Amino acid sequence: MRFREKITCLLLLALASIYFLQKIDLTTVDLGRHIRNGEYFLKDPKVLYTNFYSYTEPSFETVNHHWLFGFLTYLIWSVGNFKLISIIFAVINLSSFFLLFLSAKKSSSFTIALFSSLWLIPIIAARKEIRPEMISYLFLAIFLFYLVRFKNGEITFKKLCVLLLIVQLLWVNTHIFFIFGLLLAGVLTVKNIPIKKLLFLLLALVLTSLINPAGIKGFLEPFNIFKEYGYMVAENQSVIFMQKRFYNPLYFHFELSFIMIFCGFFILLLKSRMDFKRNLPLFGLFLIFGLLAFRLNRLIAMSGMMFLFTGSSVMKEIFNCLPKKYGGDKKLITSFLGSVFFILYLIPNNYSSVFNNNFGIGALAKNEKSAEFFIETALHGPIFNNYDIGSYLIFHLFPNERVFVDNRPEAYPTDFFKGIYIPMQEDEKTWEIMDRKYNFNIIYFYRHDLTPWGQPFLIKRLGDVHWAPIYVDEAVLIMAKNNDENKNIIEKYKLPKNIFGH
Repeated sequence: MRFREKITCLLLLALASIYFLQKIDLTTVDLGRHIRNGEYFLKDPKVLYTNFYSYTEPSFETVNHHWLFGFLTYLIWSVGNFKLISIIFAVINLSSFFLLFLSAKKSSSFTIALFSSLWLIPIIAARKEIRPEMISYLFLAIFLFYLVRFKNGEITFKKLCVLLLIVQLLWVNTHIFFIFGLLLAGVLTVKNIPIKKLLFLLLALVLTSLINPAGIKGFLEPFNIFKEYGYMVAENQSVIFMQKRFYNPLYFHFELSFIMIFCGFFILLLKSRMDFKRNLPLFGLFLIFGLLAFRLNRLIAMSGMMFLFTGSSVMKEIFNCLPKKYGGDKKLITSFLGSVFFILYLIPNNYSSVFNNNFGIGALAKNEKSAEFFIETALHGPIFNNYDIGSYLIFHLFPNERVFVDNRPEAYPTDFFKGIYIPMQEDEKTWEIMDRKYNFNIIYFYRHDLTPWGQPFLIKRLGDVHWAPIYVDEAVLIMAKNNDENKNIIEKYKLPKNIFGH
């Protein structure tokens, strides 16, 4: 790589860091629970296979498929708190992005990979919250990097197998997207190795994937993503569904990128059927990841990674099909297109951490205040909390307090959501029945709950003489039951109803 290209790469990584460096909002992300998973992993094996943190469904069996992520984040947090976690995961994200860029460069050219990256950075950074998926992105990038090197004859099949098996072993214990490692290995080697070697590689990867605490259940866990939870998880909804309900330019950016690359492959088919047939595995990867992302919007970032690799490759093939008199203008054409993309999307967009005012490291300011208030005022449960804030409570209050629910839909039976959690917020009689059953003492709620039942429930409780609001901030509302036990606390901290519009 020439000096000018090295400087360009540094500038590209600096731009990407603007998207990846985002302060942590513990009130809604899973990170707090993952850290506690890591803490209790060596203390209590139940954290691996039961609903460990809940008082409503404590014995419900579940697969902790990301236990290794929790263990690693706990170690990092123990050493340097959330600032070190932010820094390390920013480095992980940038490493994933750079490996992808190198893979795209090997499959096309520096210029094509550069401008494809500029166009796709916002999509690749769509899921920038610190979560196990970030490790999946790194492992996906590593798989892709070494599979491309193998295809180019830079490493032997034996070395490829060793590298992929090591990564797969870590991947299956870190996040459910390990299944995509099998997909990449199969699709990108199918034309480069004999069928016996391909079957050997795939079998070895499958057997390696069984090396996890849950065994065959852990291996099959990725397919549970499609099951009915009884609760509508936003990240598992389709792009079209989300687009109709929330304005987010990212969805349009993703759709336009899909159309552009699809048209690229179609142009290649028209220009040269032989070249298209040779690139059929790439088209297959593009289509699989793209359509999966349309079905599950949580896969948009991973589809962006595949778009970078496959889009760069097809652009190179199209340029190779151009008449010779246009061949010398490849860089000029690519530079022009890249500049247009940069002006239209990267400068005015609002997807980056800078534009949403969350740029930086560590946790958001005053993020822990509601938990500190709960502890300092000696409040106690049972707590009724909503889905979004469960992991926050697990991090700050466990083991002294357990949660009613947390944001792991797979850790609760379908009947719990359909028959208890949702009806008790929609129907007053059900709420009263459940209040008597669990004897709630505190309501601890994420205020920006966007479910159809969340805000109406809060309005009802604010007008309920049995409950008194005692704490509120930008994200959290805490209410105490109006009883003798909480009398002194309510007298001291009760909030006037007019601040809520009542």
